[in-house]
Amino acid sequence: MRGSGSTQLSAGGFVARERRELADALLRAGPGAATLCEGWTAHDLAAHVVARERSPLGSVGLVVSWMSGSAERARSRYADRPFEELVEQVAAGPGRLSPMRLPAVGPWMNVAEFFVHTEDVRRAGAGWEPRPRPAQEQELLWRLLRRSGRMLYRHSPVPVRLLLPDGRSTVAVTGGMRTSGAVGPPPNVLAGVVLSGEPAELVLHGFGRGACAKVRAEGHPQALRLFSGISLDR
Repeated sequence: MRGSGSTQLSAGGFVARERRELADALLRAGPGAATLCEGWTAHDLAAHVVARERSPLGSVGLVVSWMSGSAERARSRYADRPFEELVEQVAAGPGRLSPMRLPAVGPWMNVAEFFVHTEDVRRAGAGWEPRPRPAQEQELLWRLLRRSGRMLYRHSPVPVRLLLPDGRSTVAVTGGMRTSGAVGPPPNVLAGVVLSGEPAELVLHGFGRGACAKVRAEGHPQALRLFSGISLDR
């Protein structure tokens, strides 16, 4: 699965493919179809993607918590537009003033966005199976996990290690558990949990889609219980 040198898939190339996949998945599902984003139909999700890329205040609101209302207002405005128009804009890409157009910014900001939202549409339906992913795509998603694992699992009170089928692993977080006095959690709890799966499935787990991700969690029962109570980003 390893990629190197010129054989590595660029983030921009991956996003371009996933953008087409998302547009196709939205059209197949139809505007009223459910998604893995709680409370959102396919129409709502399309409006979110377009607002993120075409509304400057909306895109800022997604990363600056006190401006989150701006993101939702922008999404609501776009949600009034016809579904087919929104899907065309998803396929067309970011607006002229969007920071997503910057080569140094847009690609890596969009790798998870388009991959996860495509699966939000696909896996909300019946009979889905993981899409076959070339090794280069899995490698790029693994690079994303190594970059963002600490942020994704920042609320975990126990360490989290991500493990691939080929044996490679990375420690996402060392855990926030603290001990005081003479009595503390046993060592096997402090060892944390190991999440095993392909990079694509681990990305979905990290972004809060664990119920539909083919990931195995292993560890001491108390560590697993503590870990299961955390909130993951959606």
